[in-house]
Amino acid sequence: MSFYCMPSLLSLSLDTLTKPSSCFPLTEFTTLPPNLKDPLRQVFLKRGLSGPQLRTLLHPRVTELDLSDSLVTAELLSAVKSCTNLRKLNLNTSFSYLKKVQAKTQAT
Repeated sequence: MSFYCMPSLLSLSLDTLTKPSSCFPLTEFTTLPPNLKDPLRQVFLKRGLSGPQLRTLLHPRVTELDLSDSLVTAELLSAVKSCTNLRKLNLNTSFSYLKKVQAKTQAT
């Protein structure tokens, strides 16, 4: 016997918004409530958000932030200042990510 679980409207919407082919400006997400910003932030951080982009997805109730796939800059760290309840911050950048960033900067 197989069971099929219908995806929720929330999960379908998040999937649509986070597709690489979608071109929604992140500034549109500033008005979203925190419970919608959290899953979006997790996906977009894996793609290497910059400071202004991350600022739109942060709110004071953020307790964990994983910046390991983002290039840590002063601008990015200043965006984190708004997280007054931050308890865990991951800044570990993988060697492969650093190589990718280095290759990108050399190509331009």
